[in-house]
Amino acid sequence: MCRKNSPLILLLVLMLTASCSTTPSAPGNKAPLTGMVYNTEGRPVQGARVLIDGTQETVTDLNGRFVTPPLTKGAHLLLISRAGYEEQRTRMDFSSPLEVLYVRIAPFESLIKEAEDALDREARDEALDYLRRAETVFPDDPALLVLYYTVFQRSGRPEEAEEYSRRLQELGLVKEK
Repeated sequence: MCRKNSPLILLLVLMLTASCSTTPSAPGNKAPLTGMVYNTEGRPVQGARVLIDGTQETVTDLNGRFVTPPLTKGAHLLLISRAGYEEQRTRMDFSSPLEVLYVRIAPFESLIKEAEDALDREARDEALDYLRRAETVFPDDPALLVLYYTVFQRSGRPEEAEEYSRRLQELGLVKEK
């Protein structure tokens, strides 16, 4: 009679063993997050800093890839930055080591180009949005200041245009009137 129940007992033992081995433990609640940082043209961004929850940090490799130190499952705030690029903040709910995070960051030149294109289409508010984003990267860049001046001149806002004219004069790029 014992032989007939042997497969059933073996199955029961295997199920109990499997259930015990899959019970989450403290170390099992942590895993590294993998991801890739790329620019607006879809090219990898090497050397981008990935800051997790303001405490843990990693840097992207030649192919824009990164692997974080082990993270606990749950919500995390990531700040991705690189010189010459707009910072990107993203919240994510990390639940599986199989997840791959893709983050796009915009280079300053791309933001300026988008502002120029918007200005060419007379989409001044859109141009201002791109300029505000670009200003977080290089606030005193001459191209940025000239575009701000142009947008405000074309929008009939001479006081604001004058402010940017003054800033260009301070940089020695425009002669005083």
